[in-house]
Amino acid sequence: MIPLFEHSFYFMRHGRTDANARDIVCGQLDLPLDEEGRAQATRSAARLMDYPIAAIWCSPLKRARATAEAAAAVLNLEIREVPDLMERDWGKLDGTDRADLDRDATPPGGESPEDFRTRTLRGLGQVEGPHPVLIVAHAGTSRVIQGELTGGDFDRPLNTEVRHWIKDEDRWTCRTLIPGS
Repeated sequence: MIPLFEHSFYFMRHGRTDANARDIVCGQLDLPLDEEGRAQATRSAARLMDYPIAAIWCSPLKRARATAEAAAAVLNLEIREVPDLMERDWGKLDGTDRADLDRDATPPGGESPEDFRTRTLRGLGQVEGPHPVLIVAHAGTSRVIQGELTGGDFDRPLNTEVRHWIKDEDRWTCRTLIPGS
């Protein structure tokens, strides 16, 4: 069992990058936030003051780290990086049209869906309290979390969208607290 999944937690997708704006695969390309992404991170971070976040964990990719830094500045918290929370490695598909992805296939030079899931769960297993925590990562990370906790069709978060995963006995629910853009 993953200790994180014993507690309610927050999840925030990183701010926009040039790849997001162009709707192309970014994967593990280490792109920074674009101008709009920096503004998104600042706006969403300011709204985090309304929530009792006690720790911040993030992917080390620049786009997630910069988004986490905006939150950390507002919440006066340190950031802990977890390399296993990086986005899926899409190999040779990085830089291609996102609409052409087959998420059930292993891309040339990239991770299989099961390898990505296993790595992401290993990363989530490293997240510790104090609780509740904020995880700043990627749409792929959110896909794994949703698959593990509720299943069903994936609801892809927008850039800087903040979701609250709430554990009530043995049932999980998720609600959007801060809409992304």
